[in-house]
Amino acid sequence: NPLFSRMIVGSAPRTGEGDGHLDVHEILGLQTRSPLVFLSGCETGLGSGTTSAFEQGSEEGSLAQAFLIAGAQTVVATLWRVDDAGSVELAKTFYRQIRLGATPPEALAIAQRAAINSRAGHSWAAYTVSGGSNRKSANTVRKNRLTQ
Repeated sequence: NPLFSRMIVGSAPRTGEGDGHLDVHEILGLQTRSPLVFLSGCETGLGSGTTSAFEQGSEEGSLAQAFLIAGAQTVVATLWRVDDAGSVELAKTFYRQIRLGATPPEALAIAQRAAINSRAGHSWAAYTVSGGSNRKSANTVRKNRLTQ
């Protein structure tokens, strides 16, 4: 059931409220105004449609879609399994670019090109951006005007 896809938000057993899991159905009950959610776990952009009315491999019921419905402006997620080391490096480059003023799509593209150039495997290709805006950032527009 895709509504029970989850992310583990703690490593130690929880006492009291909560089980250390954040399920899709719980995320759907949240309200967030987060400008960006970055999900670097395996297949966070896919729902598990094999046992439900959702089509297999669709994004409905995915962690990424749940965060968008809950109000996140932009979600970066993965479409297949990714390796830990490659994910860490991609995330570092992504967030460095965000701090420099890039939009999430621009930051992801730069991080993916850096991963290609470092020959760090193929995990970089699993990442995708959903939501947000396709508008270019002010920094990109200014840079393009200066180079024309």
